[in-house]
Amino acid sequence: MSKRRRASSVASRGADGDDSDDAVELSNPGPPPSRKKKKLEPSEMCQQLYDTIRSYKKEDGSLLCDSFIRAPKRRQEPQYYEVVSQPIDLLRVQQKLKTDTYEDIEELSADIELLVNNAKAFYKPDSIEYRDAIDLWKLYTQSRQALENGEEIKTPKVSRNGSSSRRSDVAEDLSETSTNNEDDNIYEELFNAVMTANVDGRPLYPQFFINVIIFNHSMS
Repeated sequence: MSKRRRASSVASRGADGDDSDDAVELSNPGPPPSRKKKKLEPSEMCQQLYDTIRSYKKEDGSLLCDSFIRAPKRRQEPQYYEVVSQPIDLLRVQQKLKTDTYEDIEELSADIELLVNNAKAFYKPDSIEYRDAIDLWKLYTQSRQALENGEEIKTPKVSRNGSSSRRSDVAEDLSETSTNNEDDNIYEELFNAVMTANVDGRPLYPQFFINVIIFNHSMS
């Protein structure tokens, strides 16, 4: 056998893969290692869901949740409390989130569903509030399903009349409004407590105001 023939025979064996481990590795690289997405804690999921329904805008640029940020005041809408036995609004939901009241996503879902059902019970089916309540629940359930499937919630698109730069301004305005509303509630409850307080069946508030006048006069 000539040297030329022997050399080509050796090359042929290498091409067949008898003596080449590198060729086997290249032909069977295997699937790349999968990256598992970090599972969110229940509190993180609840916060994301709340932020989604709180910031979502309708076609006209208004917030979808605008009618549900705060429940109607009893003095302004007494009929509301004749229909709704368990009032709740997004301010109360936000407070529960801040104090870690929700132990799981089911508890948050129950409050959002209660909020939606309250709106549907009080407002007429052809009203904006009724339709907004239905859309809010759809948005919530779709966003929850996305999170439970390990997907990210897509940030709602800014409406035609709005711009992305306005989002932070809206958030700040809502935060300030929420704080003012909570302060109003505190003062309103304090005023009602003073006006309805009594000692031995007699109202306390006349003497209370007299004491305030005397105190102010002594300080002047």
